[in-house]
Amino acid sequence: YGALVSRNGAVISHPDPKLSGRRSIFDIVKTHPEVADIVRGIMNGKEGILRAERTSILNEEVLYFLTPVPESRWMLLTAFPSRLIYERLNALRWLLVAGSLGGLILLVLLTSLMLRNTGKPLRQLTQAALRIGEGNFSAPLPNYPAEDEIGRLNHSIALMQEELQSRLDRLARSIAVRESFEHELQIARKIQRTLLPVFAPPLPECREFALAARLLPARVVSGDLYDMFMLDGNRIALIIGDVSGKGVPAALLMSVVQTFQHCAACKCDYSGKMVTCLNGLLSKNNPDLMFITYFIGIVDLRTGVMNYTNAGHNPPMLIRKDGRVEALSTVHGLPIGMLSDERYGGDSVTLEPGDGIFAFTDGVNETENPADDQFGNERLMRVLLNHAAAEPGRILEALNREIIAFADGRELADDVTMWCFKLKAMRDSNSESFEIKCVSCGKDAQFGICASCGKGSQTGSCAGC
Repeated sequence: YGALVSRNGAVISHPDPKLSGRRSIFDIVKTHPEVADIVRGIMNGKEGILRAERTSILNEEVLYFLTPVPESRWMLLTAFPSRLIYERLNALRWLLVAGSLGGLILLVLLTSLMLRNTGKPLRQLTQAALRIGEGNFSAPLPNYPAEDEIGRLNHSIALMQEELQSRLDRLARSIAVRESFEHELQIARKIQRTLLPVFAPPLPECREFALAARLLPARVVSGDLYDMFMLDGNRIALIIGDVSGKGVPAALLMSVVQTFQHCAACKCDYSGKMVTCLNGLLSKNNPDLMFITYFIGIVDLRTGVMNYTNAGHNPPMLIRKDGRVEALSTVHGLPIGMLSDERYGGDSVTLEPGDGIFAFTDGVNETENPADDQFGNERLMRVLLNHAAAEPGRILEALNREIIAFADGRELADDVTMWCFKLKAMRDSNSESFEIKCVSCGKDAQFGICASCGKGSQTGSCAGC
């Protein structure tokens, strides 16, 4: 209900006829002290809300709303039972709670649906990534055209697949090329080995000398060379060389030298002239300025005199039958292939039966161990002194054992090549000329070529046979 009260306390309008226009609010306070706060609020003339426990009209808790009437000094008093207000508020509150719960459920459902739709491509990407990690680089990716984070991730994985596949293809081609190259290198190694003399067994019909040689390449093919062949029935040429560099280029030049030196031997009668001729042949077509350290000794089996020339090579060791070892340290010129007009001289030394010559490349004395120490000439000399009386094969076996033990598992940095020649007896000048037989056809294989079958002799065996 509502009531209208003047500022001086007169009740102008009230639902109770006894109060309307007849009584003052101050009279009401006397009989109803519970409305004292309301009367004070009316007298103050301010808008507000007051609460009363109960009134004569509404026998329950009431909220009074005081509102000044504009353009007058009256106050409009409006009374509402608290119950009605709270019922509406409670209804609104339950409505809000129900709406909130409904909205929350709807939000959860929508979120779940979105996560499911969003998570599906993520799960597919995860599965694809697992398959890629297992080696299936062509695993299918989800069709996800959206330009969000998942779409960018999907695109990035697709690019990664393409790059991985491209790299795998290049790797496969590279492996195929490498395998082909390694196969060709193995063939080249076999061909190269056929160019070197073979001693198995060493000259079984020869009573004048014993020979042994060993070559251990640092790579598949070697740049070191050695050769032994008869110049005629009474003289044998002993050769060792080391081509500059390693690997295939050095091996190719080694093969050329191996061929040229036989040509030079046919034209020359002593070591210096042969080396000069060989140097001229190699210097004509050598644009890369590769060179070869080279040593040749020509031993006359009738006299024991060895005429030799050293073109920048390691000094060979002269092993005397009494156990002394000395170096043939004279060098007669630059390595061959450096200067086309180089002229080489020579020296000679006389071998007695029981004396020997040991020649080697720098891969022997420069072999390094894990501590970067080199094998050195002192260790080499010590091995030769300890085995001076042994056969050439035994000397090389002992030295090879020492080198391997010294290297202690370290990979060879350079080719290791060595040979040993020992004079066993002088040839009788009245005896028949010495011949090396081709084991294939049994004919004379002098100068390294069998006169009958035309195949290269390997000091007792044919390369072709």
